[in-house]
Amino acid sequence: RSNKISQRSSRMRMFAYLSQPIVEVRIIGLVFVSCFLQAINTLDDAPPIVHRGINAIDDVFVYIFAVEFFLRWWSAGRFQFRYLAKPLASVDAVV
Repeated sequence: RSNKISQRSSRMRMFAYLSQPIVEVRIIGLVFVSCFLQAINTLDDAPPIVHRGINAIDDVFVYIFAVEFFLRWWSAGRFQFRYLAKPLASVDAVV
């Protein structure tokens, strides 16, 4: 029983952390940077090293976004599909 309480407590702490405005702003900032880099990546005149660098940074961003999504899903209710029915969670899952 104490293990279950400990898991609930850690989930609640994680959910509270991810819901802080500064965390939200940082994630939104990463989304904007990612969009900007993808726009630059469409330029044909950019050197190949720029494209490779942007692709590498994009891979890191995808990892960060995936971890953040799964942490939110877990902390909102241990991977219950009901969480995915929320509009913002649906957008996160698709994007």
